[in-house]
Amino acid sequence: MGQRTEKVNEEMIVNLSFKVTLNSFSNHEGFNTNQIKNAVEEFKEKIKKQLEYTLNGEYEQQSFIESVDFVSYEVDSLNGL
Repeated sequence: MGQRTEKVNEEMIVNLSFKVTLNSFSNHEGFNTNQIKNAVEEFKEKIKKQLEYTLNGEYEQQSFIESVDFVSYEVDSLNGL
């Protein structure tokens, strides 16, 4: 007998929690007054959506935040993994 497949269409909700640690910003031109403060606030506003895009597989080339050129951060699961 060969392998048999049975189609199943079942959806479930999975709630995930993550801790995000902001490590650094870098910028080609350096930083002006309040730029870091603004970048931190912008990062806080946009990180959730960025993680949702990544987890949903919605990958697209776009700038993440506008305040600085690059941002370094870590994401750790809080789901006991």
